[in-house]
Amino acid sequence: MKEKFSLDKFQGFNILITLLLITQVALSLLITTKLIHIEKTGTFNIEKDPPPAFIENVSEDDDPLLGDINSPILIVGFGDYQCPFCKEGEKSIKMLLDEYQGAVAFVFRDYPLNSHSQAFLSALAANFAKEQGYFWEVHDLLYTNQEKVVDIDSVLKIINDIPLNKKEYSECVLQQKYKKEILNDIEDGNEYEVTGVPTYFINGYRVVGGEYEQIKSEIERQLNIFK
Repeated sequence: MKEKFSLDKFQGFNILITLLLITQVALSLLITTKLIHIEKTGTFNIEKDPPPAFIENVSEDDDPLLGDINSPILIVGFGDYQCPFCKEGEKSIKMLLDEYQGAVAFVFRDYPLNSHSQAFLSALAANFAKEQGYFWEVHDLLYTNQEKVVDIDSVLKIINDIPLNKKEYSECVLQQKYKKEILNDIEDGNEYEVTGVPTYFINGYRVVGGEYEQIKSEIERQLNIFK
């Protein structure tokens, strides 16, 4: 016996198709958002809720500073020496420090990711250089040559022209002299809900990613508050 056409069944089928299409669009938007996050930070954020946009009293600890600590704009950045996005972020920061001389200061804090096997080694080298007064020189070299860092000897070659005590450097790395300092930075980063690098706190306001225009936009917003 031939089944009669049912309007209710037809409408139900249309509703099902519509719901499936809506679900597909929502999933596509979610995937696109995650891909943009990965493109900017090199990490995949799976948290249900985004971290807070503002963190009060972000500590600069005793970490390296460029500029005047009393500048109206203080940027505290968390970075990883093997992260290509951090490398680009450092370029953006240097450009903005030149552009806003006297108005912006920058503090670098370590946040080496477990996925980057030599990032902790580079952080140890940079902290040793800080002790000897050559932090920013070594910092810049480590970022410029990040793909060449594979072991202690490779770092020695990269920083060869910097007048550091190379023997003390090797001992420092082997003994992980500055491990506690680096772990303290990581602990603070976790407290501030850093979920990707680079992450910058501009007067406490979070900016994730190293894009020049994005960082500049927040600096301008903060400067307008002071006007």
